[in-house]
Amino acid sequence: MNNGHVLYEYQRTANGLLESTDRNLLIIAPTGAGKTLVGYEALAKYGKGIYTAPTRALCYEKWQELCGMFPQKWVVIGNKDYSLGKELFRRSDFRVMTPWKLNQLIQNSWFCDQSPVVVFDEIHGLTADFEIIITKLKEMYPSVRLIGLSATVDESDEAKFASWLNALVVKSDERPVPLVERVVHFDTDLDESGNETTLVKVYENGNVIIDTEFPFIHDLGRNAHVSAIRDLAEEHGGTAPVLWFSPYRGRAVEMASWLAQSHRDNGQPENEELGQLAEQLSAEGSEFSRELINCLPTAVGFHHGGLSQQEREMVFEQAQAGKLKDIATCFTLAQGVNLPARHIVFDTIYDYDNASDEPGGKRLMDISIFRQLEGRAGRPQYDDIGFVWIPVFSEVEKVEVEEVLLKYKASKLESRIFNPYFLTATVPQLVQFGFDTPEKIAGFIKATFWGKASQDTFPLMDQLQTIVGRLIDKAVVEASDGKLTLTKVGVQVAKLAMHPAEYEVIDRLTRAQELDYETWVSELVRTTADYVIGQNRPEEVQTCLEELKVYGLAIYSAKSKHYTRDMADYLSRLLDITRSYFRLNRRMDDFEERWEKAVAGRFMFGQLHLAELLSAVLRRDQLKRLIRNLGPALVNYHIPDEPTQRCIARLLWGNSSFSPNGMATKVAEIIGAEPERFHALVEEEQTKTRAKKINQEVRL
Repeated sequence: MNNGHVLYEYQRTANGLLESTDRNLLIIAPTGAGKTLVGYEALAKYGKGIYTAPTRALCYEKWQELCGMFPQKWVVIGNKDYSLGKELFRRSDFRVMTPWKLNQLIQNSWFCDQSPVVVFDEIHGLTADFEIIITKLKEMYPSVRLIGLSATVDESDEAKFASWLNALVVKSDERPVPLVERVVHFDTDLDESGNETTLVKVYENGNVIIDTEFPFIHDLGRNAHVSAIRDLAEEHGGTAPVLWFSPYRGRAVEMASWLAQSHRDNGQPENEELGQLAEQLSAEGSEFSRELINCLPTAVGFHHGGLSQQEREMVFEQAQAGKLKDIATCFTLAQGVNLPARHIVFDTIYDYDNASDEPGGKRLMDISIFRQLEGRAGRPQYDDIGFVWIPVFSEVEKVEVEEVLLKYKASKLESRIFNPYFLTATVPQLVQFGFDTPEKIAGFIKATFWGKASQDTFPLMDQLQTIVGRLIDKAVVEASDGKLTLTKVGVQVAKLAMHPAEYEVIDRLTRAQELDYETWVSELVRTTADYVIGQNRPEEVQTCLEELKVYGLAIYSAKSKHYTRDMADYLSRLLDITRSYFRLNRRMDDFEERWEKAVAGRFMFGQLHLAELLSAVLRRDQLKRLIRNLGPALVNYHIPDEPTQRCIARLLWGNSSFSPNGMATKVAEIIGAEPERFHALVEEEQTKTRAKKINQEVRL
């Protein structure tokens, strides 16, 4: 299955191993070198399987690609936006999902028969959940074949990582487009007349290749270097798209706006086609819609999770088509959609502390993230070389780039399971799966990456002994003759895959018939804050509480702190688990129905008026998609503008082959759209989706 692609040597080797052996495989190759095709080959070989990706955006991209490559197969997606139950899972062929969704599924006895192979994209992103999931697969389902894909595994970690996965390593350093890395050193000095000036030296392989200067600009926003690097890239690297990376959303928007204004100031004519596309966007589509509408006519865009789906798709499609000169985005694109460009520019070499999205405590960016992002430089079909531009503003920064970021190929792999909160939630699950003695639990822990990589497992084993003691004290497990058994509460904690403290809150509030939304949010946030936000951060916890009480899940579409978005995701998970709690306990009264409206519904749409009305006619996953992508627009009482109506049609039914008929009429009435025109928009969006799938199949 190469679909016309000329395969690299490592791809041929990997495909050969898929046929000649049943061993797991670890594929290590640079960004853009075609690792994904090996994963798709594995799915094709077995006819059924799972492809995991770490983010919703990447899941959606892989789902689109698989639909295009395998039109005869039923490809489904499962994440926090798309439900994936037992029947749909069993009837489908290829399932694209996040690791979190996979962890829910592997607890079922029917999982193994339906999943002969699991492909892990970005397998080096070893979160605690991810590590336990892989260990469960290895220990509980040894017949399931694991295929790991990564661009960044440090050479010193390769052997132990492969040993842990019981995998053969297939490795390549061959890039489809060679990289040139340029360090741009900005320094302030005085010229011969005593006026301040900015000296600029560009280093390539340690040698100065450009030595120039420009007048000093008092620039608190530090945008002058953006213009300087833009000019250098055009003069010394050819005119082609430039992809700008920033650590946070607001800065990406700021850079894009600066570049757009610079192009206007320089007299560059606006792009009529992009201007027409901008006019199709709603000014209320997201918190950043107005800035995007302003930027697009100048062939400048930005892309991040704060945009609506329509806005993200538009920027992505125009970037892929080569229509945009500049695209600003965030470091999080390291695990996001594929947006290559001839030039990659880092706004800064620093990430910022977890307490704030704003510039604050400096922290050198992660080496693996740096390598993944710079790997986007160079488009295989257009460029014979890719340029990476790295600004520094002191000798210290220059040394950090040369001696850390450019010296090493990846960050060291580190296990993150040594966390008391996480382990306390994990132990009941292990007991449920038959790891019911201290020796068996120790064996499971030794099968984790921690156990494989650590020379001294005593600290973790000691921590586990303490945790088991606390679980006994809390009546979650019982110990008898050296064997652990789950209590009635423990069985539920294990089946629901949650921390006992979370279970206690849900159980207590349910028994009290509590229907106050703010009480549920307050208790769940305060119970999980140390784990999700971090310890000893009362101000952040209070901010998070206040924002979630007002916006709920719609916080994702608002300008908010990253820790509030993280907490919104975690609360969404806990509310989904609460529904499972209701099913386990088979409540016969009407509390669940009342809770769904008063608590879960309120969390989903906060104070969004239209979302509340739409909740009466849409499925929960449909409403989630609207809120995640159109939150601010749903504050209004009607949506009169056609761009937003079109976006709603796309989000709800663009990927469906059936006509929604009566449901579409109800939605049109709620949002204030003319029903016949809204039906036409639905049909147009479905036609566009079918055409995209056909084009995707041809392209792949």
